[in-house]
Amino acid sequence: MLYVTLSLSLMASISKSNIQQNANRLRQNATDDYDSIIVAIGNTHIVIIGEVSHGSHEFYAHQAEITKRLIQEKGCTIIACEADWPSAYRVNRWVKGDSTTLNITDANDALKQFTRFPL
Repeated sequence: MLYVTLSLSLMASISKSNIQQNANRLRQNATDDYDSIIVAIGNTHIVIIGEVSHGSHEFYAHQAEITKRLIQEKGCTIIACEADWPSAYRVNRWVKGDSTTLNITDANDALKQFTRFPL
């Protein structure tokens, strides 16, 4: 698994060599591999974690670890994720207080349909 941290100026001139210079390998169970990501994020207010795999358990494991660190170390309070529409809509209804028709009892119940993104 590789990740690439790109600045906006670098994104404008993206090339194979730019990616090679900025890519780092992520190993399973090597949490220090995420250190450079957290440092590169700095005080940024918006972080986007993209994916191309759509279903790779390895990607979801890395995404979960990066997300945990963003919450714990950077104080992130909003996490937006690409998700299946029915699962996301269920959470949206609970957050907005419109969950009585779905019989959603709490946050864990609202999230129970999220089976691909590890929570």
